[in-house]
Amino acid sequence: MTGSIGNNLSREKLQQLLASIGSMQTSSENKNAEFVEYSWNRPHHFNNEQLKKLDNFSKKVGAIIAHKFFDLCQIDFKITITSITQHFAEEIFHNSADQPDHYYLAFAQGSELPCQAIEIPTKTAFLWTIPLLGNTGTTEETPENLTPLEEALLLDIASTLVKALADLHDSFDFNPAENLDKGLLPLYLDSTDELCRIAFNAQQADSGNSSDAYILLPCKMLEPVVGKTVNTEDKYSPEKISRAILEDFQKTNITVTGQLDSIMLTFEEIVSLQPDDILLLDKKIDEPLDVVVDGVTVLRGSLAKSTGKYAAVIKEFCKPIQEINNIHGTLT
Repeated sequence: MTGSIGNNLSREKLQQLLASIGSMQTSSENKNAEFVEYSWNRPHHFNNEQLKKLDNFSKKVGAIIAHKFFDLCQIDFKITITSITQHFAEEIFHNSADQPDHYYLAFAQGSELPCQAIEIPTKTAFLWTIPLLGNTGTTEETPENLTPLEEALLLDIASTLVKALADLHDSFDFNPAENLDKGLLPLYLDSTDELCRIAFNAQQADSGNSSDAYILLPCKMLEPVVGKTVNTEDKYSPEKISRAILEDFQKTNITVTGQLDSIMLTFEEIVSLQPDDILLLDKKIDEPLDVVVDGVTVLRGSLAKSTGKYAAVIKEFCKPIQEINNIHGTLT
């Protein structure tokens, strides 16, 4: 190293050092690139093609809801499907706890426990029931609770919608509950169960009153609708899954570094380095080099050459083989 260091931290030196270690700059390509946001907090049970089929199914749902509303109220409703989203049950339960004013009508598939529901905010519930009471005008205020008569009418409306949904596909055999629930979602689901939430808007043609409601269905129940089939014979045991993961993991590329030695330098000393300077390492010439994996020295060997390239002849393990496996979480 050059004997006289001095104050060499000039702007040019700093720029040279930053350039040599790779200063990160955002390219114009990265700025203009479009990325699809992927949410790890939500399931992705259906692919894009299946979601298109689900959208077509939802339009049929909207049409039958409009038809049933006309039968009940003798009023034209414009039904618009506003969104189709996938959620874990845990998220749905959490959201329901924050919406104590929502009504739920649970319904079951055949004789099973209820895992489906129609979700109706109080404002929507009020707007749906007032036409049955002979009031078709616009309403500015929404009561906090429905009267017993209004709740009974809402139960009839929601039950009619459930029975209409059951007619949309041969695999559906829906049976609505006998009572409405308010505030908490009355479904028998595990937190990791995957649900599809179909949101729709109902607008009365005569008054312009607009209301929103939601249909909650397990994703598995919608598989026949979108043509997704699951072959139960293809399910693997935990042992087979573990073995498959291990076999795939063993093919993973891992960077292995042959390291002679390292020393500490000040920033000023690094900037002052010149061609032909010599860095003196602490390791003696007869000591082995380190073979490093993921920042951990696992092997030691001697420096050699082979076919015109540097090589390392492995001499010893620095750690038991089990500890080496654990560096990258190898399955045993």
